[in-house]
Amino acid sequence: MSPRIAITTGDPTGVGPEVLVRALQAVDGFVPVIFGPADAVQRAARLVGVDAPDVHDCGGTLPEVTALEEGVAACLAGTCDALVTAPIHKRRLMD
Repeated sequence: MSPRIAITTGDPTGVGPEVLVRALQAVDGFVPVIFGPADAVQRAARLVGVDAPDVHDCGGTLPEVTALEEGVAACLAGTCDALVTAPIHKRRLMD
């Protein structure tokens, strides 16, 4: 059985969503479980020219934080085997 890997999209206005959709085209051997704002992933997929993957849509003022919290919760609950995070803008979290 392939491992289920929780992946956060990172800062929705940064490179994370694009890196994520590009990486998913280049790797296999696991089941990606993506957490983040769906609109950012869809925008990145259009930019790259691929179909957008399914996303556990995280909204709110800081969706990158919500995505981290939900990804960690999925791992602690045993529904995901590991967590990979895309970059976040740490200064934005302090404002």
